[in-house]
Amino acid sequence: MTCFAVWMDRDQARILQFSGHQHENLEDLKVLKKPSFEDLARQLISARQILLAGPCMAKFHFNNFLVEQHPLLSKKVIACENLDEPSDAWIASKVATLTSRT
Repeated sequence: MTCFAVWMDRDQARILQFSGHQHENLEDLKVLKKPSFEDLARQLISARQILLAGPCMAKFHFNNFLVEQHPLLSKKVIACENLDEPSDAWIASKVATLTSRT
């Protein structure tokens, strides 16, 4: 199962991909500088689950965009979490916790 975590603020979106049964494999895919929501959505098309995180409202605005423009993709969002600094350990732990419930 492939899960993506997106840490985003007003200036960038960092995309991480988790794979494996316990999501033990973490790959930092890319950092997009000031991406459009459409560009970001295209990067997530293959996701089975998506965790959105960040320090500001961008994650909520992006989630609303998905609901309106990409409803099937929006159903893959498992959480929108407040997170000031992107820590791989925190993101991995959160992904493992959230995906174990689904």
